[in-house]
Amino acid sequence: LSAMAALVLQVFIGLDWQGSLRPSRGGLEEPGAPCADVSLRVARGLGSRGYGAVRVTAVCTPVVGGAASEEELDRCPPAGMARRGAARAFDQCGRFKQRWTHFHTSSAVVDVGTGEGRLGFNHSSGPLQVEVSLPPRGAGVHGVVIGDPCISSRYMPGLCDMRFDVLNRLPRFLNRLSEVDRLDFVVLLGDAFYDVHGSLTADFWRRLSKKTQETFLMSVPGNHDFWMFAPQAPLPQDQLGIGFVQWYGQDTAQSVLAEPVREGPPTGLPAAEEFFFYHTIGDVGFLGFSNAHPWEAQERLFQEACDYFVAEQPNQVYILGHWSKEDLGCQPGMDVPSLYRRLRGGLCRPVAQRMRYLMGHDHCNEASADGLGFLVGAGGAAHGGCNEWGVAYLDTRTPPASAGRAHAKPRRARLGGGADDDVGAVGNAGAAPLVDHVVAKVTLATDTSDYFPALEACLSTRRSLLRCLPERHSEIWVNGTALIA
Repeated sequence: LSAMAALVLQVFIGLDWQGSLRPSRGGLEEPGAPCADVSLRVARGLGSRGYGAVRVTAVCTPVVGGAASEEELDRCPPAGMARRGAARAFDQCGRFKQRWTHFHTSSAVVDVGTGEGRLGFNHSSGPLQVEVSLPPRGAGVHGVVIGDPCISSRYMPGLCDMRFDVLNRLPRFLNRLSEVDRLDFVVLLGDAFYDVHGSLTADFWRRLSKKTQETFLMSVPGNHDFWMFAPQAPLPQDQLGIGFVQWYGQDTAQSVLAEPVREGPPTGLPAAEEFFFYHTIGDVGFLGFSNAHPWEAQERLFQEACDYFVAEQPNQVYILGHWSKEDLGCQPGMDVPSLYRRLRGGLCRPVAQRMRYLMGHDHCNEASADGLGFLVGAGGAAHGGCNEWGVAYLDTRTPPASAGRAHAKPRRARLGGGADDDVGAVGNAGAAPLVDHVVAKVTLATDTSDYFPALEACLSTRRSLLRCLPERHSEIWVNGTALIA
């Protein structure tokens, strides 16, 4: 990117965003509240906290000239009683720092039991009820994986294929899934909405139902969450992952450190700990990290995560990252396939046969040649050779006997890979338990076909995305009973 082009984009972006975020008062707040557009993030607690740990975060936009002062907004309202029972206090409250400072956050880590439960919080906007559904440890779960969601070309002209209408139809899809067969998790694999100042992200979140917002969320950063383009072409408006960290409310390794959250220099990235998390949901383990930070800054964290998975023994372990290849700010050897191979043959070797990976960056949805990794980057961008928009779907639940498998001919596969895989010999395959595991590509639209209406109709009648997978909008990547060593 030339210096002149960068200058033009600075002016374009700087002028475009001013005043673009207007509170719609369409959130979860009470009328007349000092903070509008209240939205929720529910995330699993870091694995070291224990299985019952859950982080709940509420983000809102303080009303200009509202009744509450900045000092009052920066103090968490105390615990008390609300109409529906006890209302606990949040642990941390205040405006976003350095980036996206027009937002306010309130966050707390709580310990919950398995099953569905209601948590009450005393928020500056009024009593806030959050329904949390934590599957039992080891239970089958299901969720949706989204990569590179493209909802607006505001900052990168021509970026999105607006025929897909991702801004309206992706929330509609997620909300419908939440209604018919509540999801256990949603994964965002980075380049989240190609946002600079937070207005696009907030616009998307307003369209999510409360039940969808209460689904466990995992999010890892992509190159466009750090820089609008690349570190080689920095812009003053680059959010550097700082807005990202505060918006998505993950319970990361930084949150359990003794010192307060570190604020890096205005032009530097936050510490690697701000993006690193590991935990389990039911029988699936997840590890999220930043590809923009070097191995040396995260080796201790990877060791901690691998030790956790060895102790927990989830049936699957998914590595979550953005970069599918080493470019545009990815540190050497930290692209997802390379990092996966390093962990599988090293720190995570005892659970190697349980491991797979998910990544975005390239704008296609496809399985890797070895069947152990999945590219989920077809989020609606106009450029790229695949010309498709879709998501991935994971399901480890045991289907009812009448439902059958997701495809006509299920296959039995060992998660260790092929016979030529030198890590596949780990463990005692003869004594391995059998578990259900489905991974599928779900195409919502292409440049020539729109599958969205048919998929909506299928969800309405079959009440399950798993039961809709045999249709022509899907491609089964992993199917049937998986053998876990």
